[in-house]
Amino acid sequence: MMPGAVTPLTASTFSRAIEYGLQNIAASVGLKNCQPYFKKMGLCLGHMFINMHNVAEIYEQHVTIADKRVAEMSLVGRCLEEITMDDIIEYHGKSSLWKGVVHSFNFVKHLYTSKHKIQKLEKTLTTYSICRHDNATAMYEEINERLPECYQAWADHMSYGARSAAWSTVLMMVLSQGAREWTMQLFSDMAHLYVNCEQVTSADVPDTLEKLAVKLIEEGHRDRLIAMSPQEATAWLLGADSGPSGQLFQIFLDLHGHRCLREAELREMSWRAAPTKVVLTIQTMLKNNQIASVKEPFNFHEAVKKIKSPITFAGRYILKWALPYARQGVMEREQSKSAAVKMADHFKQAYWYLASLMVAEGRLPEEDLLFFLTHQEIGTLLRSRSAVLVAKALRRRRILPKQMSLKFPEICRGHPEPIEVGALSVSGSDLMLKGMPVSHGTVTAPARVVTRLEDAGTIQAGEILIVQSTDIGWSPYFPLLSGLVTELGGLISHGAVVAREYGLPCVVSVKNATAMFQTGDLVLLNGTEGSVRKLNANS
Repeated sequence: MMPGAVTPLTASTFSRAIEYGLQNIAASVGLKNCQPYFKKMGLCLGHMFINMHNVAEIYEQHVTIADKRVAEMSLVGRCLEEITMDDIIEYHGKSSLWKGVVHSFNFVKHLYTSKHKIQKLEKTLTTYSICRHDNATAMYEEINERLPECYQAWADHMSYGARSAAWSTVLMMVLSQGAREWTMQLFSDMAHLYVNCEQVTSADVPDTLEKLAVKLIEEGHRDRLIAMSPQEATAWLLGADSGPSGQLFQIFLDLHGHRCLREAELREMSWRAAPTKVVLTIQTMLKNNQIASVKEPFNFHEAVKKIKSPITFAGRYILKWALPYARQGVMEREQSKSAAVKMADHFKQAYWYLASLMVAEGRLPEEDLLFFLTHQEIGTLLRSRSAVLVAKALRRRRILPKQMSLKFPEICRGHPEPIEVGALSVSGSDLMLKGMPVSHGTVTAPARVVTRLEDAGTIQAGEILIVQSTDIGWSPYFPLLSGLVTELGGLISHGAVVAREYGLPCVVSVKNATAMFQTGDLVLLNGTEGSVRKLNANS
């Protein structure tokens, strides 16, 4: 959702929303009321962190039916061996049995009602808008008054995501037969059960783009569009001369125009505001004829046959009952995130409009600087016209590229410290890394290592993409790929979900993958065993 560093405006709003969402879950269970200060989120050198020790207050020591692994699966994508139950109990204490039962009832109620909250949010978004004012002070006050609505949208999404993680845990309990340790083989088996989930928003993005590419070819526009610059192609697709192809492109923007790379970053313009980002991918698809992928329908009995873990007779029936809910949970998690991002996009547009007003009134020298002030500092600047704040924003913008280049370990103990970034030299073909297998298959292809978002457009057809993590902004590139490797992520993270929809071998949680491999390396990716191996060019 948010790789790399964030701007101060995003840090002061989005991190507050996630903090509220995490505190809201604990408050609904009956543990603690929401507090105005940060307990579960942190910021270091522009990077946001989740305090998993504080999140752990809703684990089984306080909520009888809870499981430490549920929250970890939901937030991190894997079980954390770095935090033990002894550590958690020492820090948070332990509730009595009857309190644990009461908390459990509240927790189930919270998860159940989260669906109704998302339905209410989606209904609200059909007519939602933020009023535009003709002066910056009134516009800021409008945003400030409405901002809690954005916080609530993210909180509702997080509650809905917890439902999905809970169902994943049920499947894992069946496959593991209640064992405390979840092996990589279990995750590999789970990947079979999550193939081709229906109506997944992230997968609909590349699907719609593929349909558009097919339509462009059918109408004889392929060579014409390839010859155009991305700006010219965008203008043509949005114009009246594009016909049915343009209508399909407009449908895509209506459905997914609020999404983009690093979509929670307020400075990043959405696809609707900057459609050229998507058009560039369409042109690449047309050049490489990488379209019209075929997906196999999901079959429960065939999926179970592929599972290597032993399943008891009773476990098979539980699996058959729980699996539809777990698969639906993947769809619901993506659906709720789309709704939250759509709400956030309204505020993104409102902040850009506010920036234009502040420039027109002589309060800022340029619009982009607004995002290098916190939400509170913008209010101060409107009241005082402080040159000190403008100078501070300029300094913050200068150091953002350096902050973006910083890399942190997935799990930090104590104060986060950046780690050394750079390619590690490994001779010959003796390099093999292991991770979590989340989409089956084996492929040998050149690697494309992307460590900077601006290099995403360099992806070529047939390559194995190696990145730190992916969000929906990467979805348009999936039809071009032959495989995916990420340093972060889990079984139901974005990359894993879309890779399974496209039948791409995928391994996540591969530590130091972007440093150990380089673009052009010949790579053998095994999405069944969870391995990534570098080969000699003549292998």
